[in-house]
Amino acid sequence: YAKSLGVLNKKQNITFRNSRNLHKANMKLMGSFSVLRSKLLLVGFATTMFTKTIGRLIAASNEQELAEKKLSQALISTGRSTEFSKHEMINFASALQKTTAFGDETIIKAQALLTTFTSIGKDVFPGATKAILNVSAAMGQDLQQTTIQVGKALNDPVQGMAALRRVGIQLSDAQEKQIKR
Repeated sequence: YAKSLGVLNKKQNITFRNSRNLHKANMKLMGSFSVLRSKLLLVGFATTMFTKTIGRLIAASNEQELAEKKLSQALISTGRSTEFSKHEMINFASALQKTTAFGDETIIKAQALLTTFTSIGKDVFPGATKAILNVSAAMGQDLQQTTIQVGKALNDPVQGMAALRRVGIQLSDAQEKQIKR
């Protein structure tokens, strides 16, 4: 009986050691899965951020391309393509982007709209574009709305002064006299 009890005790100790070793191995495996899970989450996060960034870049590129097409179309449809160079206007918009809060694609859209006001000459156009950006920023309006207001005012200056006053833009007496001449 004692011999059987000794054998049983040894087997019980072996079983206990094996159980403890199995538990340790299981804990290591769980730790490995935890590390793997963390790494997979990081990869998933990085992939999502990369995809979103690429998506934004593509969207910005598409918006830029669309703005440039609108500018080309506006120059052609108004017959002003010989008066204005598309590339000069794009370069001007890029320069303005560096000194204003507006992106060049937004400025190009405003330029395309401004070209439809055919009374605005080539010498006035750059100043008008800058004025549109300044008024839009100061008044908190979008560029399209401001472009239409300034374009109408420059297209017909006498009526334009009244329209500008209605939206809160005041001209000095000297400016009004100059416009009336």
